[in-house]
Amino acid sequence: MFSRSIFYFLFLMLLQACANVRPPSAPMSGVANADPSPYFFVPSGVFGKSANDTKQATGVHAIAGLPLPSFKAAPIPFMPEVVLYVSPTTQAFFESGKLDFKTNVQLWEVFLRKYKIPFKLATSVIQLESSRAGVIVLPSSVALSQREKQAVIDFRARGGSVLATWLSGVRDENGAWQGFGFMENSLDVKVFGNTAADEDDNFMMPHGDSPVTHHLPAGLRIWLERAREWHPLR
Repeated sequence: MFSRSIFYFLFLMLLQACANVRPPSAPMSGVANADPSPYFFVPSGVFGKSANDTKQATGVHAIAGLPLPSFKAAPIPFMPEVVLYVSPTTQAFFESGKLDFKTNVQLWEVFLRKYKIPFKLATSVIQLESSRAGVIVLPSSVALSQREKQAVIDFRARGGSVLATWLSGVRDENGAWQGFGFMENSLDVKVFGNTAADEDDNFMMPHGDSPVTHHLPAGLRIWLERAREWHPLR
């Protein structure tokens, strides 16, 4: 059972990012796979000279025109159902870099089926807007339109939960960089930087207290590969 809060899993971000950097040799959607440019997802200089440069990491990237949920109305009953959202905006952005976004989605399909968690795919913002209050999974939804972001905000206002991995809504429907404002203001996630400046920071230690990592012993070291220009977020 998912708790009603926002989860951000660094180790999942790493797995998703690695899948993007080294896609499988046989594309699943007919899109040719290739390594994207080093700054395809996050522009150069966003984190400044220091990985702890919070001013540049979070910035003042406000989301114009997106009201925050008021939570004044009584939430509708929580449904034990997962909505796996396949954002057409993110899919188009991945394809612009000759990447297969479906790889990220299929990782979640395998996970949910393995643990027999009821879920359905949503492939349009209309489906997202009409989803009942359960759990929305945003699998590396790097690019989101204003309408998609608002649908996520409204979903939370109705009593739903959001489980997001890696980067969410940092680019718009045109692929333009938007910063981390959506993650911070709408998902309660603050990005402080990455591990680029710390050569010895090459492992993560899960707490074992989330729906995805509960089966891992607390304090277990998950060793990371330090690939140039590809570093986990803080």
